[in-house]
Amino acid sequence: MTDQQAISQQIIQLCQTPHTALQAIHLLICHKGATELAFQSVYDRVIEDGDVDGAYYLAVFAQKVDDLPFDGLPLIEMVMKNGDDNMRLSLLEKLPKEMRTQYI
Repeated sequence: MTDQQAISQQIIQLCQTPHTALQAIHLLICHKGATELAFQSVYDRVIEDGDVDGAYYLAVFAQKVDDLPFDGLPLIEMVMKNGDDNMRLSLLEKLPKEMRTQYI
């Protein structure tokens, strides 16, 4: 088993428990990625928990990676509707210009 497969399994297992998305995102960042299934597990955990903080960090991470196995728009929407002002502004600054206008 490769390191990426091992960390991916750890992330998938972690995401079986509610409110663990931030821990899983930390593992993704520390290990510079994981398998598609691990990313999907983190995304599912964020959405299922309505985790605004997790949505923010995963949306920021998604801005740097092109081929993630999920749609980042629900994450952005969650932050824009439920995040605090600082979180919304910070995410807006990281979005492509063409996306910013629909949230300003």
